[in-house]
This record gives sequence, structure tokens and C-alpha cells, in this order.
Amino acid sequence: MDLPRERVTEAVAHARATEMDGGVLLVYQELKALLGRDDLDPATRANLVEALAAVSLVVHDLVLDYDMLYDLGV
Repeated sequence: MDLPRERVTEAVAHARATEMDGGVLLVYQELKALLGRDDLDPATRANLVEALAAVSLVVHDLVLDYDMLYDLGV
């Protein structure tokens, strides 16, 4: 039995979205881990804070995670 074209398209779109969600979440977690280090110079820390702030908007919009990032300076 063949699936209707709409269902196949929807399944492919969902698989791609799931893969993208995982990638975004990985970047988010890596940025948080980097900001947890105590050996960062001020410029590096400031740039990581900016990057995490931007990525956190995507993570929150996709409802992948929700953290209060105040402890990391975001």
C-alpha cells in the first residue's frame, strides 16, 4: 500500500526538523558548557554570551529546553 504524497512529504519534513532540532540543541548545550569554564578571557566570554542569547531564542521557540540563563550572564 502506498502512502499519499502529502503523508510522505510530512514525514520527510518531520525527520528533517527533528535532525535540525537536535543540532540546535547540541549547539545550545555546547555554548552553555563553554560558559561554565572559569578560564575564559572577557572578550571570549562576552561573545559566547551573545551567541548563547541568540541560540536560546531558537531553542525556546522550538520548545526544546527552557533554562534561566542568568547564572551564565545571559
